[in-house]
Amino acid sequence: MDKQQLIQNIKNLDKPGRDKTKKLIDLLGYTWGEPDNEKLSYDCYFIYKGRQYLVEIKDRKPEYEKYDEFILEQDKYERIMKWKERLGAAGCYYINWFGNRCYIFNLEDDYIKNKPSKQWMNAVTAESTTNKIQKDIYLIDKTKAKTIILEK
Repeated sequence: MDKQQLIQNIKNLDKPGRDKTKKLIDLLGYTWGEPDNEKLSYDCYFIYKGRQYLVEIKDRKPEYEKYDEFILEQDKYERIMKWKERLGAAGCYYINWFGNRCYIFNLEDDYIKNKPSKQWMNAVTAESTTNKIQKDIYLIDKTKAKTIILEK
């Protein structure tokens, strides 16, 4: 798969979660924005009271909502936190969608890094769902999240 195909696959996979997150941010009255550079380590941002907040979005199959813990790759966590510092952002959030229900985690809360682990996962989902590698992850208790359900 060439680079352009990979970028297009990533955009196609990200679109449902982005669309729902944009709708949520609009409903909350915040200002939505997306990074100009596709290589940045966050999916979107919002402006609230003049301050910028970075967001990582995952749109998962509804059957995965049954688990007590959700997965956050340590590498993604570290990269978004570095961008927070570089940009002087006010905060970072991790949003997991399951259908129209989202779980919102504040990445600056202490519990985020409480349960490090390793798991076999897709190397790059947009490229292949069969090429697996072991990744360092955090398991995050879903009861710690704020949940919101979007009306259809």
